Amino acid sequence: MNESGSMDSRLAVLCKKLGNLRTEVNAPPRERVISEEMLDECKRIVFGKLYSGGNINFQAFLTTMKKAWKVNSVNLAHRESGILSFTFDSETDKERVLANSPWSFVSNLLILQPWESNKPAQCYKFTRCAFWVQIHGLPIEWCCEEVVSHIAQTLGCVKEAKVEKKGVTFQKVGQARVELDLDTPLRPGILYNLEEEKVWLDFKYERLPRFCYSCGRVGHFATTCEEVPFDMAKYKDRKTHRFGH
Repeated sequence: MNESGSMDSRLAVLCKKLGNLRTEVNAPPRERVISEEMLDECKRIVFGKLYSGGNINFQAFLTTMKKAWKVNSVNLAHRESGILSFTFDSETDKERVLANSPWSFVSNLLILQPWESNKPAQCYKFTRCAFWVQIHGLPIEWCCEEVVSHIAQTLGCVKEAKVEKKGVTFQKVGQARVELDLDTPLRPGILYNLEEEKVWLDFKYERLPRFCYSCGRVGHFATTCEEVPFDMAKYKDRKTHRFGH
């Protein structure tokens, strides 16, 4: 056998051994045996994870979140890989908490995901979170829900769009609730086409948690940013801050 044939044989044997490490069994599908009581409990469960990780006092954490969520009771359980599960007393409480996110604990973003049928806890992803984003700079005649939604789609999946009047002048401001990918920096704005004109629109993100105004990423402060060296003079100048408030 030549050298090439010998190498092919060894690769075939190795692949066979590796294949034995993961064997798929074509078992018949299991019929649902979950009780109505268990299903009712699952519908009240929300999985969560603190985005920045780190050690926390879980008793203080639970007390703080119950107060913020305005619930009398919620059961907290620890799962693998830092995942938490919260079981609420009612689906109404659960839906209200999800609808009013984002939430944070000592500036650490808490990402929440509702329970999904047939999905193990370790399969939930905690790299996306919905934030309200204000869109500033639109001409008055363009400030409508349809345009706001179209602009917000450049950031992520739009959950809701609206136009509100803010400040003593009741200036119209477009707002959108957008699911953002936290693995990428937040965008400070966009150059947007309005017929024959291009205008710069500023994005202001509401209720930002632990956030770096230098690199635009959630999860750390400017003082500990590894991407952009910290400059106290620039940090004190509020005019250089982008992204939000």
